[in-house]
Amino acid sequence: MKKRVEKDAAYICTTPFQLMSAVTLAVSNGETADVFIDPQFRENEKYIKRLRKTGVFERVTDLGRDTGAVRARNVKNKYLRGLRIKLIHLNIKGAFRKSLGGHRYKKLYTSNNSYFFDLMMRYFLAVDARPQVVFFDDGEGSYDNPKCRIPNKKYVSKDSVTVKYLYSPELYLKMNGRNNREDIRPLPLMDHDKRVRKAIDLIFDTKKIPVVGEPLMILDTMRETCMDEKTAKDYSETLFKVCEKIGKNNVCIKQHPRDKSDTWKGYNIYPDSSVPFELLCMTSDVDKKVIITLSSTAVMMPKILFGKEPVIILLYKLFKMKIADDGGRDKIYKQLRNIYQNKKRVLIPETQEELFSYLDELGKRRGR
Repeated sequence: MKKRVEKDAAYICTTPFQLMSAVTLAVSNGETADVFIDPQFRENEKYIKRLRKTGVFERVTDLGRDTGAVRARNVKNKYLRGLRIKLIHLNIKGAFRKSLGGHRYKKLYTSNNSYFFDLMMRYFLAVDARPQVVFFDDGEGSYDNPKCRIPNKKYVSKDSVTVKYLYSPELYLKMNGRNNREDIRPLPLMDHDKRVRKAIDLIFDTKKIPVVGEPLMILDTMRETCMDEKTAKDYSETLFKVCEKIGKNNVCIKQHPRDKSDTWKGYNIYPDSSVPFELLCMTSDVDKKVIITLSSTAVMMPKILFGKEPVIILLYKLFKMKIADDGGRDKIYKQLRNIYQNKKRVLIPETQEELFSYLDELGKRRGR
């Protein structure tokens, strides 16, 4: 029988952003902690190997070791998938014997109610070792979709208060107001501590990340997923005009990771579209740049993660989307502007004329 070991905390990570946040919080809190990596995490084996070298976590575990849970999730037929997952529930102790056997935690940190979070909590309840559930920042969804960050009632004690660590409590409270069932705590800026920066540099090998030298960046989108063919054409033509006005050599295009089109052939395309924008914010002088996007929430990251304030131009009011905005998009960007020290650096043009007037004004300032 494995010896029972109780530690301060464990983290569940399913994305690079969550891993960066987990490292930041673990170093800040100084807890004895383990981390569990979801096998759907792209190139997780590479990151796990590097993460172990940092020494931030005592134990780094790939949840892919419990192959039954992974196979059940990957079944394509939804009815068969549901049955397989139900069988995992019925044999939860056996399903997680490799990853969790003998381990107990005072706290379990998660960014959302993910598949593996649910299974791990079922395991801990089955062995009578329920940890306190704590949420940590997952980017935009943590601010405009807080219901996804409320633990299932069966996983928390009655009348408990949900603790959430966020990079910008100010933005969260502006978006959602105060709630006496929530304890919103600040998560330090991602580069606040040399140990955090050193760990992130090692995990993501940031020395090999190409630096953006151009003064203007375009965060492109997958046109076919959010607009019809005519609107997509209008959108492309507008961006081409922007590049012509600024000068092609002054613009860096960061394509969507799934975009394999040749739309930007002949332009300065960022060489690795898979690099998270958060890492570009860390390695490039993002606060000195102008960033144009349709409506990518990545533009929130410079401010909430690093306290930097690049000029942001959002184009979502200029083009008709397949899914109409219910007001949430407008709300979060206007609140983002409200937490900027210089509110004039968040621009939301409502006409083409207004967009190019902004660019003219920015050009005059840079020319001084």
